[in-house]
Amino acid sequence: MSSGVFNFPPGPVVMGVLNLDKLLLKHDNMHSFVEQALIEAEKILADGATIIDLSCSNSDNTEHSLSVQEELDLLMPVVEVISSRINIPISVNTSNAEVMSAVISSGSK
Repeated sequence: MSSGVFNFPPGPVVMGVLNLDKLLLKHDNMHSFVEQALIEAEKILADGATIIDLSCSNSDNTEHSLSVQEELDLLMPVVEVISSRINIPISVNTSNAEVMSAVISSGSK
């Protein structure tokens, strides 16, 4: 990536999806959650993904949607650690403009 432009290799582009709310259920503290998210992102990359999509929405639980702050609390530490340690473009699955802006402002790929 250079100057905000993705230079994907020729051929198919594979997006790996990392569902953070399901991952969070397995961890009792934020540090272990973020470290596990990094491990999962590394696996997704090793499996051939060209881009990683981070999602906080739980499609199994439509009764409870996350607040903007809850979504930011889950996403931002993971975005920061992945973008600092793995050279892969990050997509964030959100419909909230504030969340989109925060991710873009973080300088992630």
